[in-house]
Amino acid sequence: MATPLKSIKPLLPVLWQKPLAIFSDIDGTISPIAPHPEQAIVPPSIVQALKALIEKGALVVIVSGRHLQQARRMVGIENAVYVGNHGLSVWEGGQEETVDTTTTGFLYSARSALEELAGLKIQGLVLEDKGPIIAIHYRQTPDKETARRQILAAINVSSSAQSFQVHEGRMVIELRPALAVNKGTIIPRLVERYSLRGLVCLGDDLTDVDMFRAASQLKDIATACVAVISPEISPKVTKSADYSVEGVSGVSRLLDEICRTIT
Repeated sequence: MATPLKSIKPLLPVLWQKPLAIFSDIDGTISPIAPHPEQAIVPPSIVQALKALIEKGALVVIVSGRHLQQARRMVGIENAVYVGNHGLSVWEGGQEETVDTTTTGFLYSARSALEELAGLKIQGLVLEDKGPIIAIHYRQTPDKETARRQILAAINVSSSAQSFQVHEGRMVIELRPALAVNKGTIIPRLVERYSLRGLVCLGDDLTDVDMFRAASQLKDIATACVAVISPEISPKVTKSADYSVEGVSGVSRLLDEICRTIT
């Protein structure tokens, strides 16, 4: 269970390692949750802290469920590594790479599923097209639990949706390709490529549990997984993390402290 992080001291054994990397989710971690996905922004203070960490030699890896290019636009740091669509695509060294090329086979099914789910007449519902992934946001619906049940029922009768795995997050249900790829699968690859010795992972949602789990399974690498607490957080997230901070503001303070600590 995550221990509230009252000072930087518990992280020092990780922060003293070089090379060091910071792996971070976006929404709910370095960006406050917004009513609509398009309204979310990363505060300038956090962008500056991440840039400062890179200048001090840390590798910054943004790991998001958002489309890769959207994640890049939100954070806006060119020399960071970006992992989009829950691990399906990577931007590294100025180039985009599709982690599993079989995702292209899901594009047609995703379009068909999107058309079928467009029949859901629920006030405030937002359907997000992320290429091979469909995200159905119900944060703005008047009755969230009823909306959730209706979405799951519609998915259950959608023939196109049967090709996908159903994942739930903070007021969102996603259809993702049935592939063995998630936010954690990129971690061993980057650890090897950059010879990393220390990792700090930040996340707030169920999809970040995969990132925490992958980090904790690394051998001979110092790691710390930090859950970002909110009223909506799942107990599974705090159970899988080592430490916790309160909200995006807590992440901002933590990043500043990390920056002041490392040399």
